[in-house]
Amino acid sequence: MDELLWGAAWLWRATNDASYLNFLQTLEANDATDIFSWDNKLAGARVLLPRRNLVDNDKRFESFKQQAEDFMCRIIPNSPSSSTSYTQGGVDYILGENPLKMSYMVGFGANFPKRIHHRGSSIPSKASHPQAFGCDNGFQSFFYTSNPNPNTLIGAIVGGLNQNDRFPDDRTDYSHSEPATYINAAIVGPLAYLAGSYSS
Repeated sequence: MDELLWGAAWLWRATNDASYLNFLQTLEANDATDIFSWDNKLAGARVLLPRRNLVDNDKRFESFKQQAEDFMCRIIPNSPSSSTSYTQGGVDYILGENPLKMSYMVGFGANFPKRIHHRGSSIPSKASHPQAFGCDNGFQSFFYTSNPNPNTLIGAIVGGLNQNDRFPDDRTDYSHSEPATYINAAIVGPLAYLAGSYSS
């Protein structure tokens, strides 16, 4: 449902084709949300759609404006209906103040993930490996090796610990070693909040 709403919202914005607006209005996507991820696009659509209300004063999008405001209030710390809190401790944990004394940000500190699930990071550069290799060869030769990635993806944050508070540092274990967008994007808010609180 959320992908349909998200797709129709972008298509309506890009084309002004009324069929997308009609489709949007048939969807019963009214669930409250405090997350925006690869698996839940409701918040994204709800923030995109009110533009018609705010810029063009189009009353058909007023309900989406309220949903967008509700979403923003849930994720902004210290708002009356917030379900989010930013703490220095959470950022410190990601950066190495944890039982393993490991930073989950690649390149930060002395101990960080060396075998992340990232094709560009796990395959050597053309400068160090000038001979050509196909997709299967690169996959077999470099993905499954236990050697550290030849390219350090500095600043990428990986999934982190497993349920036993261990980090296997294994590039085939994508749920813990992949620097996915939904993991990396999520730290922008806490870092901005903490940077703002230190500057004031």
